[in-house]
Amino acid sequence: MSESILEMEEGLRRGNDKTMEGLIGLTASTFSTWFIISVLSGVWHQYIEQMVPKPYLDEFFHVQQAELYLQGHFSEWHPKITTPPGLYGVSMFYLGVLSLVGIVKYVNVADLRHVWSVVSVLITFQLHQKKCRRAMIAGGIFSLFFRQTNIFWVAIFLGGLEIIRKVERGRSGVEFPEKPTLLDIVAGSWQHSRTYDPLISQANFSDYVKTALSLVTATLAQLPQLFRFLKPYLIILGAFGWFVLWNEGVVLGKTPYS
Repeated sequence: MSESILEMEEGLRRGNDKTMEGLIGLTASTFSTWFIISVLSGVWHQYIEQMVPKPYLDEFFHVQQAELYLQGHFSEWHPKITTPPGLYGVSMFYLGVLSLVGIVKYVNVADLRHVWSVVSVLITFQLHQKKCRRAMIAGGIFSLFFRQTNIFWVAIFLGGLEIIRKVERGRSGVEFPEKPTLLDIVAGSWQHSRTYDPLISQANFSDYVKTALSLVTATLAQLPQLFRFLKPYLIILGAFGWFVLWNEGVVLGKTPYS
């Protein structure tokens, strides 16, 4: 018994040693990666500063807008800026108000906006996967402060994924004939509230059309039951609709296209 205990302890010790070695290796590789990225970013920053010492393109307008925010004029908006102020809010929250102008002057504003736009959409998608509805609504609305076009990803795309998740798949030869026509697809999808969804390896081009038609029909057939699952995405869509009505258009600012 004692020998078994000693062997067990020895095994645990070896396992812990290997775990520590792995953590040390991971830490070293992570540190090295971040160090290399930091050095390259610094070199690239210096190069850009020499080549483009002044604000470039719309950065000129963003500098003016940042200065307005620094002065506390949050209700004023530069007419040439068409995207929401999410970048300013994040910069002020994480890096402090005094550094906001420096960020806008010396960092590519478009790149920062794209990065935060993607990050916010990915966070919303993760919350969708975990079924955290309230947090997902907040994340979806948060993403709209960076890009108005994010409404597609956080409301329409994720809402579509939720429908696909909830609508059951039909069975060939049960809800649908072996070789169904479009009429068979509509009738079977409506009657059984299931989708025609053959395997990709067994599908041809017409099956993709049938699958899309089947999904729409099955969704309409059980729309009342699906409504409670679609509430978060409809709330985000409604908030965006309210913004469009309030703003009298999708884009901010006064442009020839607004």
